[in-house]
Amino acid sequence: MHTTTQQAEHDTEIRPGRGTARRLAALLAVLVVSLGLAACGGDDEESKGGGGGGNTEQSDSGGGDALGKNDYLTQVNEAQSQFASESQKLDLANPKGPEDFQKKLEGLIPLVDDLIAKLDDIQPPEQVTAEHDKLVTQLEDYKKVLEDNIDGLGGGDQDKVREAAGAIGQASSKFSTTFDGTINDINAKL
Repeated sequence: MHTTTQQAEHDTEIRPGRGTARRLAALLAVLVVSLGLAACGGDDEESKGGGGGGNTEQSDSGGGDALGKNDYLTQVNEAQSQFASESQKLDLANPKGPEDFQKKLEGLIPLVDDLIAKLDDIQPPEQVTAEHDKLVTQLEDYKKVLEDNIDGLGGGDQDKVREAAGAIGQASSKFSTTFDGTINDINAKL
């Protein structure tokens, strides 16, 4: 954690450390979904309409003014914090069996939808528009795999359960890697 003086001296960034998507794994025993993107302070000069000189250009991701770096990071962090808080309540890491895991994932999908909507509404700084859009696409792709495989966890057919759990686990691993990579790309550009 930076002190206030250090915050003013360092760029703000999204940190894909503790609790980030990299911990996703879903083979009925473990699925931890927490997109902890922690901002590390900075000056407010680059806020929307503030000093940063030209950080209010139109974004390609939905119209409106692009945000300054700090406002962007604040909005992303608020969206992910709410998602992480709500998803923790689902206790995805401790399912009692395939049907319980299915119910927990059914609760997760609306949370993923909400996070997608919130991220989609954020107007990123121009230099990270493509990466921001990529975050949204990665979440949409992950949600699709969950939706496509969730029914396979119910009904008691062990082959279908194994297939569904395997697909969800593989998608979780891929999502974790690609999401973290995109966060790193955003940090490198901001």
